[in-house]
Amino acid sequence: MYFYALVTYRVSSVDNPEYKAIRRGVEGVLGSWGSVVLTLPPEGGGGYVRELVRATDEQLLIDTLARCYGIVEVRGVSTEDAEEIIASQKQKAEEEVPTGDASEMGAGAAQTGALPGTTFVNLLSVDVVLRLEDGEEVIFPASGRQVNYEVASESGTFSDLETGKPIPVSFCSTVISDLPEPELGVAYIVEDAVARAVRSRTDLLAPDRGVVEEGKLVVKGFVCYT
Repeated sequence: MYFYALVTYRVSSVDNPEYKAIRRGVEGVLGSWGSVVLTLPPEGGGGYVRELVRATDEQLLIDTLARCYGIVEVRGVSTEDAEEIIASQKQKAEEEVPTGDASEMGAGAAQTGALPGTTFVNLLSVDVVLRLEDGEEVIFPASGRQVNYEVASESGTFSDLETGKPIPVSFCSTVISDLPEPELGVAYIVEDAVARAVRSRTDLLAPDRGVVEEGKLVVKGFVCYT
């Protein structure tokens, strides 16, 4: 049985570097007991980041998370309400999927029939070659744009539930710059570290099992972290 809660973070967007540190702290508390189910759009078009989380232990979910660094509010929700939220977000996502011929979505970018209506933009420094099982190759040329990132850390503490003692924790986050904003019908090929750091964005794809051949990165597919 799962218990659900809406968690509100004190950051204005998932692109805020501090969000990643807070999110890792939440995932660390949940551990194998629970998980983050989905990230919700901010209410009123701005403000704080909200996420629906679940865990098998209600006290862990409500009491412990409420003490975490960067969390403004933890509000329990019923299973019925949680399922309604999930269904609503799924419906919205399906309504936003573009339709029509993929070739109409953008010129000069590589296309594939796997995701109709998607334009792929390569933000790596090298061309990426997708080698399919039948031997056919699809080339994604480097766009000339790159995403810059660096790893930053911030010291914080967790409060031990039994002893009340502060537990020192280093919150590590990946600070990203020059990452394009989400665009309907566009997927970006980025480095693995970038895709892992911005898991809320399903438009970011990292090369899967890539090898360098003649200056090009040859891959068998891509990974999308959620």
